[in-house]
Amino acid sequence: MKYFALTYILIVAWCFLPAQHELTGTFTSTEDQPIQFARVAAYLQDSIQSQTLTDDQGSFSLHLPKNEYIIKVEWLNRIIYEESLTIEDYTNLGTLTIDNATQIDEVEIQAQKRQITRNGDKLIMNVLDNPRFEGKMAAEILSYAPYVWFDQSSRTFSIKGNATVILINGKRSNLAPEDLNNYLNSLSQKEIKAIEIVSNPSSRYDAEGAGGVINIVTSRAQERGIYGSLYSGLHLGPFVSHSHSAQVNAKINDKLSLNTYFAFVRQNGRQTEDRTETLRSPAVVYDYRKEDTTRQRYGFANVSLSYEPSEKSEINLGYSGYFSNNQRDQYNDLTITQEDDIMSIGIYDYLNTSQTHDISLNYNQDLDDKGQKLSFLTDYYRANYLADNLYENRFFSPVEQLINDNLRKSFSPTTNDILSSQLDYVLPTRKGYIEAGIKYSSVWNANETFFQNLIDGEFVSDPILTNAYEYREQIGAAYMSAAWDSIFSSGFSLQTGLRAEWTKGDGLIPTNGTEIKREYTNLFPSIFLSRNLKKNQTLNLSYSKRINRPNYNSFNPTIFYLTDFTSQVGNPNLNPSFTHAWEMGFNRQNFNAIAYYNDTRGEAREILTRLSEETLQYNWRNLDHARIAGLSVSVTPKITKWWELQVRGNLYHKQYQSTFEDVNDIDVGMTTFQGRIGTSFTLPHNTRAEASFEYNGREIYGQYGSGANYATYLNLSKSFGSKMTIYIQAVDIFNQLRYEFFNDQQEITTTQFRNPYRRSISIMAVYNFQRGKQTKNNNIKKSNQDLQNRARS
Repeated sequence: MKYFALTYILIVAWCFLPAQHELTGTFTSTEDQPIQFARVAAYLQDSIQSQTLTDDQGSFSLHLPKNEYIIKVEWLNRIIYEESLTIEDYTNLGTLTIDNATQIDEVEIQAQKRQITRNGDKLIMNVLDNPRFEGKMAAEILSYAPYVWFDQSSRTFSIKGNATVILINGKRSNLAPEDLNNYLNSLSQKEIKAIEIVSNPSSRYDAEGAGGVINIVTSRAQERGIYGSLYSGLHLGPFVSHSHSAQVNAKINDKLSLNTYFAFVRQNGRQTEDRTETLRSPAVVYDYRKEDTTRQRYGFANVSLSYEPSEKSEINLGYSGYFSNNQRDQYNDLTITQEDDIMSIGIYDYLNTSQTHDISLNYNQDLDDKGQKLSFLTDYYRANYLADNLYENRFFSPVEQLINDNLRKSFSPTTNDILSSQLDYVLPTRKGYIEAGIKYSSVWNANETFFQNLIDGEFVSDPILTNAYEYREQIGAAYMSAAWDSIFSSGFSLQTGLRAEWTKGDGLIPTNGTEIKREYTNLFPSIFLSRNLKKNQTLNLSYSKRINRPNYNSFNPTIFYLTDFTSQVGNPNLNPSFTHAWEMGFNRQNFNAIAYYNDTRGEAREILTRLSEETLQYNWRNLDHARIAGLSVSVTPKITKWWELQVRGNLYHKQYQSTFEDVNDIDVGMTTFQGRIGTSFTLPHNTRAEASFEYNGREIYGQYGSGANYATYLNLSKSFGSKMTIYIQAVDIFNQLRYEFFNDQQEITTTQFRNPYRRSISIMAVYNFQRGKQTKNNNIKKSNQDLQNRARS
């Protein structure tokens, strides 16, 4: 009820605010090029009433009460337009040509594009044509974004210490963390226009994700005619890997355009792990060393066709596909200390394949010339995963005499089907704008796992371990969001909204007829208040409520064996978690900072339990309470024209509390620091160099903790004209990117040391080609990406 009261008060306050009117216009140069990222400000008695930036087409829109204003447009530290205007109901300046606007030193233009700007609830970091990011893939570029950190171990990105949601052109990824990272490592800087960081999302976003949202905006379909790039890379680490991608776009005619992107990667790697599991009362110690060798192939294909029946409407049809083939050979040396030492050798062969297909259809309609819009999205996603594994274990006495051996294999197919539709509406108002929308999704997830044991020379089905699981889910959502450009007094803006989501899930375990049913409805309010200060500075306060639904694999009750004595199992009764997030931030061109506090109930974590004297099991459970409070700062000073620094730090404290009947209660807290410092140089002969150092301190994750790790990186690039660039990149130069994990409870102590051998040297080349003039950028949206992510996370 308090959220309804808050929303009601805001709506009433809105009704008493002065009527708002819209001012629009477009600025171009004499060469008919749009003037991008120019600052447009409306002054009243030397006080800024509202301001914004021009977009890629040089266009802007301001909402102001009816009055006479001084309109100033500033670009590259100089005023290019100034005029006194009386704002009526709707005032359109039209297209204004600025003489000599493009006759400015190229270095100055690049410096302007490097600035990070705030727009509503998001920070925008320019990527396209930014020298800092030349030769880098999307995954690496994300590590430069304010507040964003990448965990090399789990292959996930986080904001404020929580895993974040990755969007591509506003669409949530449909890939598992490892597969998503593969995709980002194939997407080069030439395909990325900007990265948007939403640390505390509003209600217009799906309510999923406590760690905020990262949106990667691609730069495809920017040219009339043919435009594209070719990329090829050779990566030298423990083994040789290579990757290749191609982006080709074509404007077929005035109404039809085709955009394509293809990538193929062959990746080989090695990882070692030393683990000790100590069980007490009675005492058993498992001490083993594991070595994994992987051979992975994966590819992507994205194709979109855009058709514009009229100037106010467009239809987009898109297809994206992904395939992977992952072979992993694992060798275990295990020593079991009980009464006598028993030694074991384990040889495991894993073969995992996946295929995903996604078809999307968008229809967008401008209802008038004042910004009223309607859009309809529908898409269908199908994914097939197959795991075919073989496990062989041999046990020896202290005198190396064979005691026992066993051979087991498993076969596990999984299918995900997701059908989703969404309708969105935008209405400009006298005070800003209102957005509203509805969404419905239907999900079907099915998994079967067959186990067989070798008995007397034949594989015989194991009815105890063989299992199946089906899960059907429906999610309905409706939201309304409103924004005001100027409230209370000059420089203030407000964005608020409310989202309602209804969830119904039905699970079935066919082997024993067990049914799991759940149904719940939740409200997710959000409010974002910002204040524009002098010299392009902003101060903001925000609150939002978020939900984290368990991924479908964590529901699966099938037991998977890590060793003959340690297993892993899902929990069909796992519940979603809810997070209340508060944030205060300050931003200016080269400095960004946020102070934050998150309070989460029901966070899902894997809990280690002792099943018997000799066996352990990891299973998913909801924790009672998790809190995190911290401060994140990013500074990017430019020392000279050729020397630039980047300094980032994140200091936060986590606290977990939970009570269990069968394992120790959890009541732990830890303060963690993450830091990165980088320096880049512009050298003669079109050459750039960059060195960076990253540190991640000790951290806890409920029952477990991790040790500190650090790594050093080096990049060198050389351009040959405007079409060809060669890059050399060194990762983890001193081979220090290693991981320690620990757990200590009454019955069990575990320690784990992992070396992923990330140290490598890469040689990459990018060739750009184009023929034609600039045209419109069309992005295919999808409405089911939040569900697709849960299918593989």
